[in-house]
Amino acid sequence: MADKTAHPFGLEALTAEIQCYALPFGALGTVSHALTLYTSIMLACGLSPWLLRPNKAFQMDATLAGVGLLIVLGTTIATLVKCRQRWEFVLVAFWKLALSVSLNGLSLAAAGYVQSEDAIAKPERTGVKIQYSETEWDMPPMGGHTMQPGDRKEIGREEYQFKVSPFFSNVEKGPASRYWLAIGFQTVGCIIGVVGLQSLVREIWDYAHIRYLCYGFGGAAGFLVVIILIVRFLLVRYKDMRSDRLGGMFASILITLGFLALFWSDWVLAFIKQDATGVPDGNNAVIGWFYFVAKRLTMFSA
Repeated sequence: MADKTAHPFGLEALTAEIQCYALPFGALGTVSHALTLYTSIMLACGLSPWLLRPNKAFQMDATLAGVGLLIVLGTTIATLVKCRQRWEFVLVAFWKLALSVSLNGLSLAAAGYVQSEDAIAKPERTGVKIQYSETEWDMPPMGGHTMQPGDRKEIGREEYQFKVSPFFSNVEKGPASRYWLAIGFQTVGCIIGVVGLQSLVREIWDYAHIRYLCYGFGGAAGFLVVIILIVRFLLVRYKDMRSDRLGGMFASILITLGFLALFWSDWVLAFIKQDATGVPDGNNAVIGWFYFVAKRLTMFSA
């Protein structure tokens, strides 16, 4: 279908109705979500997003997460109330709320672990070199094996010290269920938000810009999922990763699709409002900037 030169009634109505939406979108929304992704990864690894070292300040981290969560709740609820006449915008705003709650919850969980000395990465670890009757190999200290010894007889072992990178040595801390809770909550929010967003997209599907936008993000999602599956296959095939441990792969796919959907929503909303920057203005300036700043607080976890 050819693109229309004049706005149909659907887009004109949406452009007027989206004025109630006070949360960042467009370029500003993309920057915000990129920073959120970076912060989430660092906190999941137990690292300070801005100091690039293991988190150590429990009280500061908990305070930042708590204050940020309260501000995000307030600004998002204000947006929900303003947009209550259009259910699609309500669902999209709830989606962004779910993302923020997940991020701040992750920050609180990470802050809780720094109270224990076990949560602080140590620069050195002890490994064990085990020698069997036919061959020898290194056994990682966390209990993983590079190969199975089978029935071969152990004829000796020797301990040795090795260095651990401070950037990734904290990944194993804390129960994985905490992270799955954050991922699960965000996934539910994403599904709810996409339901509202696709309803908006249907109303303006006649525009080639929207179609290309959807095709582009859909293709990117498929491409990245294939890459994740290939990496998973290579790890199982050549790095002896257990093939029955699928949690990391599913988490990677959910996070990838979730954030791609967020970026997609930023630019769909930008097209509807006819504003690529997404900078809050007018009656939305206070709410929008408070929301943006509140989401950045967890970046200063230390």
